[in-house]
Amino acid sequence: MSIRHYSPRRNRRRGISARAQFLLNLTLAIAILLQVSYPLLHGESLRVVTIA
Repeated sequence: MSIRHYSPRRNRRRGISARAQFLLNLTLAIAILLQVSYPLLHGESLRVVTIA
């Protein structure tokens, strides 16, 4: 194989994409907010948070 036909493989050590990182952080933030708000709520809003 000549050098001009050689194309090295991509570096796979970059980690997850920016979009996947954003979705992961968003999911984590929503889960934490729901857990913090649970003991502070009552009535209908508590039922909604419990279902979520």
